[in-house]
Amino acid sequence: MKRFGRRRAVAVTAGAALLGVGAFAALPSSANVPENAGLRTVGAVADHGFPSWYGDASGLRLEPCLDGDNPLCGFAGEFTGQASFPDHFPEEIFYMLAGSEIDSGNISAGLTLAAEGAWANEVIRDGDQVVFGRVRIRVEGLTPGETYTVTHPYGEDTFEATADRRNINFTEDIGVGQNNFTGIFNSRLGPWLQWHPDAGEPPEGYIGDPDQEARVVGSPYNTNFFRIVGPGVGAGAPTINQCLPLPAGVNPNDCIQSIEFSLMGKKATNAGLSADRAMYTPNADGSGGYVTVYASTDAWESLYVENAGEPFIARRMLDGSHGLYVAKVPYDGAPPARLTVTNTSDVPAAKATVDVVDDVTIVNATWTTNVAGRKILAVRAESSDPGAVLTLQHPTSGDDVVVPATGIARILDLQAPPVAVTVTSDKGGAETHEVRATLEETPIAAPVPVPAHPALVQQSQRVTLDASASIGMGTLEYEWRQVPVGNEPLVWPNGLRRVATTTFVAPVGYAGDLHFTLAVKDATGLTTVADAVVTVDAVKAPVAVAPGRIDAAAGSTVTLDASGSHNAARWTWRQIVRNGHPTVELTGSANDPVATFTMPALAANSTPLEFRLTVRAGDLVQTHQTDVKVHPVRDNLAVASARYRAGEDLRVDGSASVLTGNSVTLTVRHPASGTSATLPPVAVAPDGSWRYRGALPGGLGGTTNLVVDAKSAAAGTVTGFAVTR
Repeated sequence: MKRFGRRRAVAVTAGAALLGVGAFAALPSSANVPENAGLRTVGAVADHGFPSWYGDASGLRLEPCLDGDNPLCGFAGEFTGQASFPDHFPEEIFYMLAGSEIDSGNISAGLTLAAEGAWANEVIRDGDQVVFGRVRIRVEGLTPGETYTVTHPYGEDTFEATADRRNINFTEDIGVGQNNFTGIFNSRLGPWLQWHPDAGEPPEGYIGDPDQEARVVGSPYNTNFFRIVGPGVGAGAPTINQCLPLPAGVNPNDCIQSIEFSLMGKKATNAGLSADRAMYTPNADGSGGYVTVYASTDAWESLYVENAGEPFIARRMLDGSHGLYVAKVPYDGAPPARLTVTNTSDVPAAKATVDVVDDVTIVNATWTTNVAGRKILAVRAESSDPGAVLTLQHPTSGDDVVVPATGIARILDLQAPPVAVTVTSDKGGAETHEVRATLEETPIAAPVPVPAHPALVQQSQRVTLDASASIGMGTLEYEWRQVPVGNEPLVWPNGLRRVATTTFVAPVGYAGDLHFTLAVKDATGLTTVADAVVTVDAVKAPVAVAPGRIDAAAGSTVTLDASGSHNAARWTWRQIVRNGHPTVELTGSANDPVATFTMPALAANSTPLEFRLTVRAGDLVQTHQTDVKVHPVRDNLAVASARYRAGEDLRVDGSASVLTGNSVTLTVRHPASGTSATLPPVAVAPDGSWRYRGALPGGLGGTTNLVVDAKSAAAGTVTGFAVTR
């Protein structure tokens, strides 16, 4: 059996998908998924801790193949003998394992499709069982940077080939989660693959033979093959790997496939069973009692319960017929610690053990407010065993609260009720019950004013009061009102503004606090008021602070930031034009500490651009200045490859050192004829790479002996790079 690389580690994350580099589209949209796709049913957990079987939409069930000496199980010597949990059990089991390979020329490709069981921490330990659906694709011999589409029975995936040895190295594991055995339903596996009728009958009880490659059926998309479409993959391929029939619009040299699979899967003959619960009730005189046992499996199975230890419980048949079964069995003395349930309809008989616990019942759980206004959670609970000690888990602290002899546990001053509570017993039983809450109508929440403003400002500084972050129902109404204290001057003639955001100029000659209130009214008519205080500083000598040097690439946005200046009420930025530099357009509000501009492209030997910052104190008389120099950054532009073949696109790849706002414009030249054509610009990616894909422009004197010139928006240049064929 070909496994194309064994499992090394499994991430224990529900629904995990571990994707190899380069995949840009893996799953089909839900609208395009056929109705029969996927797995649908799962059997009871067997004694080895994995589900007994998985079933697809057609009703076909597969169980794990656990005989290491049976070649149809596909262990290939990696495991021998009959599996026995936990002492002799394989590291991985399979409900289905399908694989296909392509080896043609430089192309080596492998596909693995598996419904796999494994161990979360790679140690065979009960409780660590995981089951997932795997799609694995590995391909070598492709052209890095090219796009390839891989089609297989469970879908289609598109990749960009990497420069690694495995140009495509893709693994998708969906459904992973300890003891979460339905997560695999979210994978792409299903329905189960089976041998094609033309391959003959598979061995009795199996869907295929892992040592005999054959055609298969079962794909919900009718894509019962392993196919790769991309530049040159099919060139020189043998007949067995040629795409027949050829997909519409695909060149034969760009397609390769295999229609044969190795396939392993054992049809389930056993239903398994789940021993769901066993609860004891002692007799009133303590002389013994009875145990109620619940179990589930397929309909019309024969289930028995017994205990060979102490106390002895004779073998008794459970009642039921439609998948649910129950029995009431007596015991003498103390109740048994556990019971064994056996499904004798299975061959070999399936067994499951279940712990015997007391029957805990939460009679009611309420949350109310008493006459003193205290919030009380009251839980009444009881056990089938009068000697049991019951504890209620505190909803917020998680502490255990002992249920007293009255059977009613109370938690005071719990300001909000939990949805449900849990009571546990020292005899093993537990019960969870919803809480019934008695509540008064919750009043409408008043609006929450959020006044935003600077705490300290300079005289003559324009100040913004902003209430737009306030919270309330519907459309809000705002009122900013100044509430003067002492000799505080008014900043507005009438002392108020009815808008969310407003401004004022801090008064000259006044140092101290300005007092405001913000009233916010919501659509229900409720109003809330908040206070705001802005302190006006005394006039002090200003200090202009800004970065002395900034490095910027052509085309990038340069930010001149003077917000770190001290004692400033006004900020002015202006350019000092020297050495024939272009004049840039500074953007930003008047008297704003921040201004921006777009860095122009400068000559290679250019000196930096210069800017002067002037700040003024609150008296608008005292000033201070500082200069900022913006140095041009040279783009390290490179062309890595340029190729053109008749009937194909022109392909040019390269890199640039300037990433932000950068683009590359290519000019294709035919030196012999002196003709040229300029192509549309291409953007530089965040990792610095850039690429051009497009038809060779017309008007050139020929299609051979071409060269390309590259020029970036950040002033990088490459001249005369030869175009190969």
